[in-house]
Amino acid sequence: MDVRATPAYDKEHIVGAINIPLDDLDTHMESLPKDKPVVVYCGSVDCTLSYHAARKLASRGFTVYRYTPGLKGWKLVCLRRV
Repeated sequence: MDVRATPAYDKEHIVGAINIPLDDLDTHMESLPKDKPVVVYCGSVDCTLSYHAARKLASRGFTVYRYTPGLKGWKLVCLRRV
């Protein structure tokens, strides 16, 4: 789950990721499955949006993982595979 603002998500995101901006997380939390882990990410290792999203989700009983490198790190991994 990409927790960045929608314009950033629309510009680029990890394929298959859904976009729920951190500011909208409370209103969309009911639609997330509690029986599956949730992986959250934001822009890069310097971005704290995914940290706050992960804490919020965990406090509500979700199993949550934070992809700390974010989109920037994901792109670096993908480029190395080419």
